[in-house]
Amino acid sequence: MRDRNLVDKAFDLEKTLDSAEAQITECTANIEELGQSVDAARLFVAVHANLAIAPVDQIKEATHGTVSAKMELLAYLLYPLFGASDVQDITPWDTNHCLEALEELFRLRALVSRLSGVTEDDLEPVREVLDGVRAQAEIVRGSAYPEQTSYEITSVQGRFENWFSARLGIGPNRAQAILWAILEAQETSLDAFMPDVLQRAKELEQSWREVNSKSPDKRTDREKVLTRILADNDAAGMFGYVEALNSAAPVYLPVAFSGLQSLEPPLTLEEWNRLIDLVGMTPTLRQTMSDPLEVKARPLYVMPDRRVILVDIANALDVLWEVFDKCAKEDERFLQRYQKAKAKWLEERVTNLLARVFEAENVFQGLTYPDPDKPQHSKATAQLDIAVYWDPFLILVEAKARQFRMEGQLGDAGRLFTDLKANVEDAFEQARRAAIYVSSASEPEFTEVSTGRKLSVDKANLHRVYLITVSQHHLAGLATRLATLQDLGLFKDGEYPLSISVADLETVLEFCGNPAVFLHYVERRLETQYRYPNTLADELDFFGAYLDTRLQPSRIWEREGEDFDAIWLGGWSDRFDRWFMFKRGDLEESPEIKLDVPDEIHRVLGELRRRDDDAGKWISFALLDLSDEVLGAIARTFQDLQTAKLTPGMFRRMVYQDGDTVLSIVASLGLPPELLSKRTEIWAVLEKYRRKALRSIGLGVMVLNPHRPFEYAVWVEGPWEYDEELEKALQAAPPFVPAPGQKLPGRNEPCICGSGKKFKYCCLRKIRATEREMSS
Repeated sequence: MRDRNLVDKAFDLEKTLDSAEAQITECTANIEELGQSVDAARLFVAVHANLAIAPVDQIKEATHGTVSAKMELLAYLLYPLFGASDVQDITPWDTNHCLEALEELFRLRALVSRLSGVTEDDLEPVREVLDGVRAQAEIVRGSAYPEQTSYEITSVQGRFENWFSARLGIGPNRAQAILWAILEAQETSLDAFMPDVLQRAKELEQSWREVNSKSPDKRTDREKVLTRILADNDAAGMFGYVEALNSAAPVYLPVAFSGLQSLEPPLTLEEWNRLIDLVGMTPTLRQTMSDPLEVKARPLYVMPDRRVILVDIANALDVLWEVFDKCAKEDERFLQRYQKAKAKWLEERVTNLLARVFEAENVFQGLTYPDPDKPQHSKATAQLDIAVYWDPFLILVEAKARQFRMEGQLGDAGRLFTDLKANVEDAFEQARRAAIYVSSASEPEFTEVSTGRKLSVDKANLHRVYLITVSQHHLAGLATRLATLQDLGLFKDGEYPLSISVADLETVLEFCGNPAVFLHYVERRLETQYRYPNTLADELDFFGAYLDTRLQPSRIWEREGEDFDAIWLGGWSDRFDRWFMFKRGDLEESPEIKLDVPDEIHRVLGELRRRDDDAGKWISFALLDLSDEVLGAIARTFQDLQTAKLTPGMFRRMVYQDGDTVLSIVASLGLPPELLSKRTEIWAVLEKYRRKALRSIGLGVMVLNPHRPFEYAVWVEGPWEYDEELEKALQAAPPFVPAPGQKLPGRNEPCICGSGKKFKYCCLRKIRATEREMSS
């Protein structure tokens, strides 16, 4: 007998679906009725203008991220109606009704797509994964920023321009140049007619004010209608804006073949027609379609007069890539050259990106090493794409230029499994084999095949090994949710790499600057993947959240009194959108994008990177792991030292502890550098011992040196062990004084010094006595 709750749920689900389907039918009928009452092509352009046009600095993913998908749905409904009516006047009511119906239809279709076919047996992880991927495919457009995709097309497919031109009548370089020219022509037209649209809005606003100031009995019939349909001057301004936009956009926004004659070399009619054949949406083509999602592959909207509208350049470039990629696969002989070129480009691209941050001498490409899966006497070797050795950190990278097919994104579990395995899991296994070799060999050594360079790993000093897989294209949001893929038969042992697309890797590395910041981001991302597997976020939202919070659980996930089944991170990628807008000239000012830590901490990180020693690298990483509270206190200490009146010949010491890490700042005024160095090291050791900490950082500051935040840096690490000599040194040491702003434990909590005693029975009395002595 079925559980009553399951029966109720199934019944409620059925009612919800029936209601949604009925509303979908109604919304569809409303749009089709509009398309039959006015010129459907003009209505399509007018709706696009109302939906997409906005000040550049107001365009965000949250407000405009679904525009492309909505226009695809509208095209599916209106294209069969092109020519059904010759009514040219598109009123504000027409576009408003169409937009309302479109928004509701879009929402309902997403709901039905999510719930269709669901029963109590289907509410399982596999279904969740498939539904999430399909939702991404149905809504999200653009696997990268258009500049990134354009560079990829030029670098890979553009190498075979003549071959593609011979096969398709146009090559990838020329095709994308035309797309960019169409976009530029649209923007030029927009700049030309928008002042008149805005002026019309102001005029109607002013007219409404004038009419409203008249007494009702003195208004003309037209003026009475104006005040009746428009509630206030703001409504009048909006009405005038939409009315003018509806009139101008269908006339000026679509781009004609004749409007692109500035292209060099001059555009030919054959090229224009070939591009439309490859990516153009036409009424004839619409007759062959049975699903609005098919319009996604036709991002260039063709009007009845062969003028075109380009809604989303990012999606258009993605489609262009796929068109030429598919063409390459139709010729087995050429395909081998093409695939080799793709793989080589991706590997070199990732290598060059990593070298920007880690410097070329630390980055190795195309390596071989003894295969740990084979007997040693066989002398068999394995391969690794890329390694970064930033001692004491080692990054092992595999790059895969495999296809991520649309069928898998639309719910085909078999194809999704195959593509994810090829793009991520197989790459992870190759990187993991290299990690196994490092852990098993006494003296691991890799060889860079092209140069003969040797990468010898110092295992005694190795703190972290990271595994990263890089895919050529975005993996529909799954790269950040690998923990959810076990039910698809992937990553069965519960281990995952950091998986990232090459475009996202480029953006992340652009704003890391410091290698330690990138490594700490990788650490936090992987930790999040393990601790919070049901976190919904794309890579740039993750990275944006990291820049603001360093992904500290207390800042995002761990909130008192709140429990979460899933976490969604959104909006943090907007800054990167604005940065690309600035780069292409759409914004006058570049957004400030950097890690949100105090300026003093940035200076410390910069000095540690400049020194480029092993201790400095690990200190940088450890600093980034400290809480906001402790970093803020450390920053205030550096600020205070700039104006502090230190006693000549004396040291000032401040100590901070956060978890298993203790940090000591030792400052002096005019004492010999070697004495400061020695004292910094002594206190780093003593404070680690006193507090039974796992690791200790010491920073020695010469107050009179304005060019460096500190002179000496010390790193001490290891488990606590009783030491009689250190016990004596602590007894002889000056009394402990907490650093300014340091939070002290409660009276009955464990003592701050790490003795294990209660605070009130240990250092509390010493601190109070020292404070009284210093104040007297």
